[in-house]
Amino acid sequence: MDTGNVSAVISAAAGISGVLLGNSFVAVKEWLIGRSKRQKDTAYLAIIVVSHLDRFANSCLHVALDDGTESGRPAGSSGEEYVPTVKPP
Repeated sequence: MDTGNVSAVISAAAGISGVLLGNSFVAVKEWLIGRSKRQKDTAYLAIIVVSHLDRFANSCLHVALDDGTESGRPAGSSGEEYVPTVKPP
């Protein structure tokens, strides 16, 4: 092998190594950004789900505590019948 070929091989190896190293830096950066975005999205989703579940649980509690009366009297149209007064969720 003469020095011209050695120099070309070294240049090619350095070029390929630079491209691979640069791409790996970009890949790590993208992975970190994606991970951060996923964490933020997960926190946002948790807040939304908890608020909806809280509202649903409170509605279920009101349905469970409904005794069919209004102002202490049966809530039916004739005044003698107990009917639900709370709409189910």
